[in-house]
Amino acid sequence: NNHADFYGGAVHLRQWSNGLIEGNWVVGNDSRLGAGVNITYTSSPTVRGNLIESNTASSLGGGGIYVYYYSNPLIEHNRITQNESSNGAGIGVYWSSGPTIRNNLIYRNIAGDGLIVVSSVPTITHNTIVANHYSGVYCKPDSPAVIENNIIASNGDGYGVYVSSGDSPVIRYNNVCGNKAGNYGSGIPDQTGISGNISVPPGFVDPNNDDYH
Repeated sequence: NNHADFYGGAVHLRQWSNGLIEGNWVVGNDSRLGAGVNITYTSSPTVRGNLIESNTASSLGGGGIYVYYYSNPLIEHNRITQNESSNGAGIGVYWSSGPTIRNNLIYRNIAGDGLIVVSSVPTITHNTIVANHYSGVYCKPDSPAVIENNIIASNGDGYGVYVSSGDSPVIRYNNVCGNKAGNYGSGIPDQTGISGNISVPPGFVDPNNDDYH
C-alpha cells in the first residue's frame, strides 16, 4: 500500500543497481509507472519468488514490473497477478532492455497485456501466461524477443502472441491456446505446428481457483 508520485510504488532500482529481491509480498502499491518493481538505467537485479499483486500504474506502463533502458534483470519464479496498467499490466519491457523472464505465473492482470515488449529483446521462457485482460505477450516494433516453452492460454480481449509486422521473434515450443482474439496476431503467420508450437487445452488442475498446475 505504498505510493510514489512517479516511479516505483514499492521498489525502485535506478542507475547500475543490481542485488536480489526475493520472497516478498509486493501488494497494493501505486505509481505512474513500475507500480510494483521499477528497474531502470542499466540495472540487472534478480527478482525471484515474490508475490507481485494488485499494483496499479498509469498508462505509462508496468503495473507489476517495469524494465527500462538497457536493463537486464533476471525475473523468475514470481506470481504476478491482478496488476493494472494499459501498457503492460503484468510486466513492461522497454528501450533496449534484455531481461530473462522465466518460470513465472503471469495471470489475471487487469486493463492491459500480461507482458508487453517495446524496442527490446527479452528471453521469455517456461512461463504460464493466462487469463490476462488483453494479449498474453505483445511485441511492439523492434522487439525480436525469444518466446520459448511457455503456456499462453485464455487471455481476454487480445491475442496469445501479438507481434508487430516486420519483426522476427523466435517463437518455439509454446502451447498457445484459446485466446479470445486468436492465438497469433496479424503481424506473423499462425505458428501452430511450426518450430514445435502447439495449440491444445493445457489441462490446468483448477483454473477457476487459480491452480494452473
